[in-house]
Amino acid sequence: MQERVMIFIDGANLFHGCNNYQKGYKIDLLNLRDELTAGRKLVNVNYYAAIPREHSSQFPAQKRFLDMLGYNGFKVTAVPLKTHRVTVKCDYCGMENQTTEQVEKGVDIALATDLISFAMDDQYDTAIIVSGDYDYFRAIEEVQRRGKKVEIAYFLIQGITEEFIQVADKFISLNGIADKISKE
Repeated sequence: MQERVMIFIDGANLFHGCNNYQKGYKIDLLNLRDELTAGRKLVNVNYYAAIPREHSSQFPAQKRFLDMLGYNGFKVTAVPLKTHRVTVKCDYCGMENQTTEQVEKGVDIALATDLISFAMDDQYDTAIIVSGDYDYFRAIEEVQRRGKKVEIAYFLIQGITEEFIQVADKFISLNGIADKISKE
């Protein structure tokens, strides 16, 4: 029986990993999908992202990108960015100003929940997590405890810990396949 593979991509984490790997480096997610499956049976590719609110100037471009992924068979989970009030204190004069910032909340939980849920439903044999986020450590251990393999695919860059790499059954360095998965 052919090994069933499911891919879980943390979009924001991958975006930051690309920039830390090489300024301006972009990944062709279709090529990444094909490289990671390497002849195994692909069950699903799950892409997780935080998106700006509809009234944001960034929304149309982000929506087009996520729609393109959906048209190409990716299951997209898009969580709206949350707005938080922040008090900023001027180091020079000591005055405080209130401002707002957009923050990503809920993407890691969505990915971890699907990772565990799909394992419990026996939808895959091997999960491939495209992220360097240590927050997935416990979810990975839970999936492995259920007899599933977990591969981590990410750049070997500052910020990814040796412990996170070692929890995986296999680590795939995106540095080694960067030329095959780059977007022209």
